[in-house]
Amino acid sequence: MEQIAALYGQLIPQAVPAAACDLSLRLVHVQLARGATEAAELALAGRAADCPINADVRAATTALRHAQLDAALTVGDTTAADRLAASLLADDPRDAAALAVLTVADVLALFAAEALHVNASTSPEPVEVRRFTMPTDGDTADVLFTHPPAAVTFTATLPEEPTTLQFRVANDPQSWEWGGDGVTFIVVAQPAGGVTRELYRRHIGNGAADRGWHAIALPLDDFAGQTVTFTLSTESGPAGDGTGDWAGWDSPRIVRSVR
Repeated sequence: MEQIAALYGQLIPQAVPAAACDLSLRLVHVQLARGATEAAELALAGRAADCPINADVRAATTALRHAQLDAALTVGDTTAADRLAASLLADDPRDAAALAVLTVADVLALFAAEALHVNASTSPEPVEVRRFTMPTDGDTADVLFTHPPAAVTFTATLPEEPTTLQFRVANDPQSWEWGGDGVTFIVVAQPAGGVTRELYRRHIGNGAADRGWHAIALPLDDFAGQTVTFTLSTESGPAGDGTGDWAGWDSPRIVRSVR
C-alpha cells in the first residue's frame, strides 16, 4: 500500500486535470486503507480547486470522516468525536456510526431488549418491528409498528447538554388504499416529579399529501439533566375509523445536539 501511495503521489502532478482529480480521490482511499488518516486528509485537501464536487468526492469525504471518528474514539477525544459525528449526520441523518456516538436512547434497541413498556391490549395487532418501503423512491426503514390504539413507554436520563427526540412516522404504503381516516401520532413527556407535557400530535391520513415519511425533531432542552418518561402512542383518526391503521415509527431515538 505504501508503494501504491507513493506511485499516486508521483502520477498526480503529471496527469491531466481530470485524471489528477480522480487520482487524488484514489489516493485518499489508499491512504485510508493503510491507516494513514492524516495523509488521506492531506490528499483530499490537496485536490485542485477546479476539481468537481461529485458523489466520489462525497464518498471519499465520508470515508475520511469515519476514519477520523474511529481515531477520536480510540484516544477518547469526545469533543472531536462529537464534532465528526455531527458532520456525518449533516450529510446523512441515518449514518449508523455517527448515531452510535450521539444517541442517548434508541427506542428500537430498547424494544429488542424488551426494555419498553408496551400497552397494546386493545390493539388488533401486536406492537412489533416491520419494514416500510415508500414506492415513490424506495426509501426503506424498519419501524416500530403500532396499530392504534397502542403505546410504548420508556424512561431516559438526559444529559445537561441539548438533546433532540427524532423519528419519522408514516402509514404503511400497503394500507393506503384500504380506506379509513388515517392515524394520529402522539408524543408525551413526563419528567420525574413534574407535569406531563404533550410534545407532538399529528394526524396523518392516507391521501396523496400524506403518503410518505414525515421527519420530526423535537428539542428536549427544557428537560436537560432530568429523568423523563416518554410515551409514543397512536390513535385512530378523527372519525375513529381503524381501517388500515398500519402506523409506524422509524428509528425513534434521543440524540445529543452538537452546536
